[in-house]
Amino acid sequence: MRRRVIAFIAVGLAVVAVPASASAFTITLTNDNTYSPPSAGLDLGDGSFDWQWGPGGAGLLDLHNVVSDDSLFTSGTPVASRPGGFSVTASAGTFPYFCVLHLGMEGVVSVTPVVAPTDTGRGPIRLNWASPDTTTGDSYDVRYRTGKEWKKWRSDTGKSSGVFGKRRKPVKVKAGRSYQFRARSRLGKKHHSDWSPTLTVER
Repeated sequence: MRRRVIAFIAVGLAVVAVPASASAFTITLTNDNTYSPPSAGLDLGDGSFDWQWGPGGAGLLDLHNVVSDDSLFTSGTPVASRPGGFSVTASAGTFPYFCVLHLGMEGVVSVTPVVAPTDTGRGPIRLNWASPDTTTGDSYDVRYRTGKEWKKWRSDTGKSSGVFGKRRKPVKVKAGRSYQFRARSRLGKKHHSDWSPTLTVER
């Protein structure tokens, strides 16, 4: 998998960099070849992940980059310093990533889908799993669970939100019950993130 990602980078097909958000979660690349912290999570809409090459973007002793396991984002060619940082505003999913030059230099970021601001708190559940600002995919899969097993709700949809239980499909949403959701981001047919952390909605 990672060999394919590296080849993908080499031809320059997946470089995604956007300005850092004012509400970014900062991840520092350190001189001991680690990402600090190694894992980070946000709810959708809470901001972006911003990787800094050393404190404040200061130069490092070695070259580094940030590459997702399945080609959903990359900072490009490894460099010793990136003063402006590298920022990703992710849609719902879990995104393992690594440095192409250093074995074991790995991290993971995740984004949890959220209940939409327009949700009424009763009946069908309105969810958001992406936004116009997200840069980690062009379609999405969404699953739900009311018991032990996860079931498919949306597959390879280009929509960033939906209403679960609308017209009683796939199930009728009932008061006093819990509903769980998770989503993942896709880029084309072959590339996708891991599933997001679970969102639990009480009705």
